Amino acid sequence: MRQSVVVIGWVLCWSVAAAEPEAPVVEAPGAAPKSERLPHRGVFEDVVEVELSEVTQKDRVAPAYPKDALKQNIEGECQLHLIIGTTGRTEHVQVLACDPMFVEVSVNAAMETRFAPILVNGAPVRAAFDHKYKFRLSGAAYPPPPPPVFDPPLIFEAPPAPPDGKFRQFELFDLSCEPLTPVSVPEEARGAGGPSSCQMMLYIDAQGEVVHAAPLVCEEPFISAVQATKRPLVCEPVKRRGEAIAVKTAYTFQL
Repeated sequence: MRQSVVVIGWVLCWSVAAAEPEAPVVEAPGAAPKSERLPHRGVFEDVVEVELSEVTQKDRVAPAYPKDALKQNIEGECQLHLIIGTTGRTEHVQVLACDPMFVEVSVNAAMETRFAPILVNGAPVRAAFDHKYKFRLSGAAYPPPPPPVFDPPLIFEAPPAPPDGKFRQFELFDLSCEPLTPVSVPEEARGAGGPSSCQMMLYIDAQGEVVHAAPLVCEEPFISAVQATKRPLVCEPVKRRGEAIAVKTAYTFQL
């Protein structure tokens, strides 16, 4: 079986200014608890601490999976604290906790990613926030490749939503989700040479649980197989202004 790599990062959206920042600062990881970051507010008095959900990215750079970690089948995470300037460029990176093999690629990716400037009273300010990369080995590539087109494909342009409809749409790479229960390929579809993927719109509540799945590019019996799967994945809650919200995202199941 061919093994692929999953690199998951939470980042956001934006445009880049032309001015070049001063040489960035990178701090080594330490054993201090998260509250030990407070001295940053003394060193950088003009920095505003924000939640990751308040930040958007323009140019997202995903970290490469380290070759040594890949050869040894090692997975890991890297928790960073970033300070971005008024143009959205990363000025300072502090490594809060990180498996040693993933430090360099995570810091490099954070430095190269361009963010939208944070505005206070309409003016851009320097801002700080936590940012995490996850490195996972998987049997399927991430993000998943576009689903193959079959003749004819079954496409639902407007998937039905759960009753309350209060789900904010996100791209999958903006979420932190872990697959839990694999989808069982229906017996009648085994060896039939049909589709090998099923793209669904997943509706995720404020606790990170999938509560509804609607087909985007999929057909029976795969639709029923996905909808019958309990907890196909679980996601970390998405917060806006400190409050967890319900979200929806397109997800491709490799069958």
